Amino acid sequence: MPPSQTTYGIDDADVIQAHLMEKRAQLRAAVVLTGDPPVRILESGRDGWPDIVATLLEDGKDEARLFAVETKGLLALGDASDLAPWSQEAAERYRKLTFPALLFVFTSINDEGQWRWLKEPIASTGTASLVLHQNGPFQPLTEEVFQEILSTIRTWYESAP
Repeated sequence: MPPSQTTYGIDDADVIQAHLMEKRAQLRAAVVLTGDPPVRILESGRDGWPDIVATLLEDGKDEARLFAVETKGLLALGDASDLAPWSQEAAERYRKLTFPALLFVFTSINDEGQWRWLKEPIASTGTASLVLHQNGPFQPLTEEVFQEILSTIRTWYESAP
């Protein structure tokens, strides 16, 4: 067979399908992030970085309020415990991160999304901290929930000394 031609076996098809599900999840996350109110995506898919690094916008201007989104694409959500080993690995990557981080999971069948914190912003008067979560329950990702996530991030930045 000439070097310019490629054949794909069953194992290759599984790898390709997994790659496409991951890319689809990243694109779906970008759609959620850039809705209203807008968020600007600063980085996407660079090795060693989260899948997405974004910042909140206020009146169309960058607020320099960063947060990270790790994405995962699955055929179906099923039992969230199936993600526990993967999400623990992702949480380890975020141990030294100095801003909030989320995990978005999307299915390739119907775009159903779930989410949870990897590094949860905790704010109280005059203090702001980040709590690393190596596992935890996933919740449905709706527009209302996403607005609450953005509000939590904004409040965390406003509470930082």
